[in-house]
Amino acid sequence: MTPRRLLPPLTACLVLLCAACTSPADPDASPSAAAVTSDVVALVPGGYGQTGPLAELVGTQPDPTSPSYVEDVQAQVRAQEEAIAACMAEQGFEYAMAVVDPEDVVRPDPDVPVRGSREFAEEYGYGITDAPPEPGQYTAESSAIPGFSEWSQAEQDAYWEALNGRRVNEVQDGEGSTTYDTEGGCLNLAQTGGADDPSAAFEEESWEFLGALPDDGRFDALDAEWSRCMADEGYEYASPHAAYRAVADTSFGVPLDDDHVQDPAAATEAGDLEMRVALADLECQVGTDYLARWRELSDAAQQEFLDAHRAEVDAWLEAQP
Repeated sequence: MTPRRLLPPLTACLVLLCAACTSPADPDASPSAAAVTSDVVALVPGGYGQTGPLAELVGTQPDPTSPSYVEDVQAQVRAQEEAIAACMAEQGFEYAMAVVDPEDVVRPDPDVPVRGSREFAEEYGYGITDAPPEPGQYTAESSAIPGFSEWSQAEQDAYWEALNGRRVNEVQDGEGSTTYDTEGGCLNLAQTGGADDPSAAFEEESWEFLGALPDDGRFDALDAEWSRCMADEGYEYASPHAAYRAVADTSFGVPLDDDHVQDPAAATEAGDLEMRVALADLECQVGTDYLARWRELSDAAQQEFLDAHRAEVDAWLEAQP
């Protein structure tokens, strides 16, 4: 059986498994960027669809509305897989590069609501409990490495550590579940660049800045206005990002039984909470013109970052292929 991987946009670092994938829509029916943007009425917490001069500079996800979108995805995956293979070869391992079938690339579908639209919130809430396949996801298929199953356990462990990195900061909770970070690994290096790569360092600093933006004090007055609206609806959250994080924590915190199945009652309760909060969030954002005002403040903050890092920006641009 050949391994298949469903991957999110290439700027992300998670690898997801997919049991079944939706066939892409007719590319001729794909909505334009303007049409998709016009459906978005609310800021989408969680880092989805981030805009602004810095986000657009370092963002590497191909444009789903482009006629060459599928080819762009394939080329980007191929370049990343080649980098992984070269890294693994340096450590003495063969690596079976994944290949993207054009039919396994998720394209815009005019019948599927986009995040930030009223239709999406009404059907999926924040998209935490459930969400449709979205542009930027694709399934990569690779062949098995000959003889891998005959390797010793130590050899297999060494292979996975070379690929995924070394586990660090392992924490085990009271129920026996373990969380950890990874350090190094050819997969991470292919996505982020080496430690001595100045362009990778600039990208890492940029994404850290973008990730911390919601907690920047310049949004406090806007968040306070939104928060008062939410309080009128019976919810106490400081900002849309805080609401999203709290709902996500509740959803991911649903207890699991011995078969790793969520408790049905708790899962239903978490899903109901997500829908209620997401819809109230959207209404309060629309009522406060949150999206336009947040983008204006965010764009200014990103431009300040770019101005303060002009030398790094110029070096990063020169290093791009």
